[in-house]
Amino acid sequence: MPQNGRGQAKRLSVLPGPHVPCVECAIRNSALFRPVSEEHLDWTQGYRAAQMRLPAQAHLYREGDSPEYCWTLYDGWVKLYKTLVTGKRQILRFAMAGDFLGFQPDLQGPMGHAAQALTDCTLCAFPRARLGELFQARPEVATQFAWMAARDMRLCQEHLAGMGKKSARERIAYLLLEICHRQRQIARATGRLAPGQRVPVPITQEDIADAVGLTPVHVSRTLSQMRAERLIACAKGEVFIMNEEALTEIAEFDPRLIEARPLL
Repeated sequence: MPQNGRGQAKRLSVLPGPHVPCVECAIRNSALFRPVSEEHLDWTQGYRAAQMRLPAQAHLYREGDSPEYCWTLYDGWVKLYKTLVTGKRQILRFAMAGDFLGFQPDLQGPMGHAAQALTDCTLCAFPRARLGELFQARPEVATQFAWMAARDMRLCQEHLAGMGKKSARERIAYLLLEICHRQRQIARATGRLAPGQRVPVPITQEDIADAVGLTPVHVSRTLSQMRAERLIACAKGEVFIMNEEALTEIAEFDPRLIEARPLL
């Protein structure tokens, strides 16, 4: 397998076959091939190079890498982040099942951010060089990709506005609700999690701090206050939204940003 920047090929590995066919994909309703009819899935699957495994804490790619592939995240969590010259880190977003990773305007250029696994991940790899061909051959896939990119951009805009104008409480509430609703959307597509159950959140307080622009101490204090008010409950690796109505009001969160579907 070709090198994937800074020796990452030693950690990102191709899964032995047989691989899950696209027609049996558990997360297709949340992913790139959602609009493709079943009779065309075998043909579309020809663009998939392999299914790959990435262990927790390993990097899918780093800033400055030029990976050969883009990926659909089939299972697991990945954080996308950028490191400043000071060494400080800003998490751009948390990727979950169905998200498409590694695409940027200049597909021949180096990546402008890094992607690191938070959990063990399974990914479907698509050669960057063939994406234009795929989009031209199947316009419905291009439409789905455009919607996914627009959704992610809108969520990033909301977080940017929050860091500029919202309190710590409002920022953290928004992030937790976004994660909760995205997990519910995945649950509806896969049946893996019933709405209302505890939501797995494999991120640390440091990750939350880097995502919302606060210090870990400030995040810890705010989460403690939210627990005391019975807005949330936390266990190791889990968050339970106890008062979603109050939290939604605090965050000014609109679930339609996540749950809306493309018109075409």
